[in-house]
Amino acid sequence: MVLVRYSNYLWSIDSAPLGPYRRPHSPTLPLQSRRATWQLRVVGDSRMSLSAAESRFKHIFDLIGDSAVEFKLVNNEPIVQKVNPAFVRTFGYDRADIVGESLNEYIVPEAMKDEATTFDQRTKSGECNSAEVTRLTASGPRDFLYRGVPYERQGDAYGFAIYTDITERNQRQAELEAYKQELEASNEKLERFAYIASHDLQEPLRMISSYIDLLEADLGDELTEEQRENMAFVADGATRMREMIDGLLTYSRVQTEADPFTVVQPTEILDEVTQDLQLTIEAAAATIAVDDLPAVTADRQQLGQLFQNLLTNAIEHSADGVEITVTATQRDGLTEFRVSDDGPGIPPHMKDDIFTIFDKGKDSDGTGIGLAVCREIVDRHGGDIYIESTSDDGTTFCVTLPDIPG
Repeated sequence: MVLVRYSNYLWSIDSAPLGPYRRPHSPTLPLQSRRATWQLRVVGDSRMSLSAAESRFKHIFDLIGDSAVEFKLVNNEPIVQKVNPAFVRTFGYDRADIVGESLNEYIVPEAMKDEATTFDQRTKSGECNSAEVTRLTASGPRDFLYRGVPYERQGDAYGFAIYTDITERNQRQAELEAYKQELEASNEKLERFAYIASHDLQEPLRMISSYIDLLEADLGDELTEEQRENMAFVADGATRMREMIDGLLTYSRVQTEADPFTVVQPTEILDEVTQDLQLTIEAAAATIAVDDLPAVTADRQQLGQLFQNLLTNAIEHSADGVEITVTATQRDGLTEFRVSDDGPGIPPHMKDDIFTIFDKGKDSDGTGIGLAVCREIVDRHGGDIYIESTSDDGTTFCVTLPDIPG
């Protein structure tokens, strides 16, 4: 066996004579020569493959979208060998200035030097690195996802450092976190308001109503007609204020005191709602027809509140004998409920404002909160609510809810 060093590679050639070999129409060549020729030809093919691989690697290195650096560890310092165009664009350093310099000295903040030294030690040991880091660019610090890949060449430790810019992503996450904290603070304020409204504000109203009743009982026939009328106005005002506070409490609790979504049967919920509204329905001589409605995934209590508010709205804004129908269709991953009445209808210019809290028609005796609560409930369910109506052809409230797996 003969050992041959060729292009930094050591090759073995078996030189044992195995007899003559005659190639057709060619001189006789020893087999060992044929083997040697074949071995050298393989070496040549390997060098061509290595050259092609290096060319392909350089092409990938230059075109990769992330910033990439090849470095060599010299006295435990990562000395830059080459950088790709993405690195020049992102970091803003000229290639000629950084090649040959310590990568850590150029881009690692002082506060993160110890961490960078740990990465270099891992690279020297042949270990990969991955971490979210802050690095210095020519325009200031930015956040990156860093990946380090080690390799060895001729006994020396090398590595690739790849940086994916995540600055904008981190900024968005910080903004979302700040928004989340604002929402939590807002919810806490709403909860405090709900407590105050349900206790501190309600008590004076109860006292007003109680003292009006006591005055009326004590004075009896001594009250003039005008005095009775004035006392009735005071009692009515206290009642309306209590209704508004109750409505605000309901509105504030749509998001803060909600139940989890479950699969519910809207037909059963509507049966319960119509029973609760029985006196109101009979007083208005209203008729309510409910189709067989498909099951949906929702907050059962809130879906009942939604239907109750829509039915109450239809009765309050229609003449006696109003006919109301509730139907539903399913399409494109949505369930659409339609609550229709044959009342006076809603003018087009009021359709956009009718779901705004405290917004109500000039002839309405309501609080202007019921439909705003409907909007909040539908929003929480990821759906939509809108009106189909003309001024003289009744009103249809359309509620679409997405099909959520139960």
